[in-house]
Amino acid sequence: MGVPLPPIIPVVVSHELRGWSVARSFEELFDPNVFGIPGLAAFVPRFSLLIDDLADLSNDDLKARTMEAFQKLVLWALRDGRHADRFQDNQGEWIAPFDEAWRAPRGIEALTQLLRYFALVTDALPFEVFRAKIRELLPGSEEITMTMTWVEQKLSEGRIQGHAEVLRKLLILKFGAIDAEHDARILAATPEALDRYLERVLTATTLDAVFGE
Repeated sequence: MGVPLPPIIPVVVSHELRGWSVARSFEELFDPNVFGIPGLAAFVPRFSLLIDDLADLSNDDLKARTMEAFQKLVLWALRDGRHADRFQDNQGEWIAPFDEAWRAPRGIEALTQLLRYFALVTDALPFEVFRAKIRELLPGSEEITMTMTWVEQKLSEGRIQGHAEVLRKLLILKFGAIDAEHDARILAATPEALDRYLERVLTATTLDAVFGE
């Protein structure tokens, strides 16, 4: 006889700001009247979810977990990353784990992804504030802050390129092929100009109307 496998417990990591507030067991998802139907209740799977509710956990709770530093940083990112005020209130607590994760094997690669997550989801995140906090609390952190600057620049370049591609596709759909002059203007456009051109596509009747000053 084989060794019986341990039961599988579904774990849900919740980063809802106000905490998990919906069903914690599978049967709670059904209308209670369903279980009154003769013979049906026996066929409804019965199991509960183990909710890892990050909203209920403090910085000390997260840092006390038996995990690598980067894994703890990921949980912090999930808890606070979407809210600039919470992020800035707590960032000083995470400088030491940040440094530890940075020095781990492939740490630079991992933290680059973490910084990219912050930049994408945090509303109005001032990267310069984060960099300044790291420089203040972590001596010798020039390499870290330089990498943060590089990540921010690459994300900005990616957003600009994405807007340019969307603009080009919309113009082709509306006006047909784009000549070299207008394509060059798209490539040379600032982020502000791209936003302006995208807004004009909806109402413009000619290419020149889109790119007019």
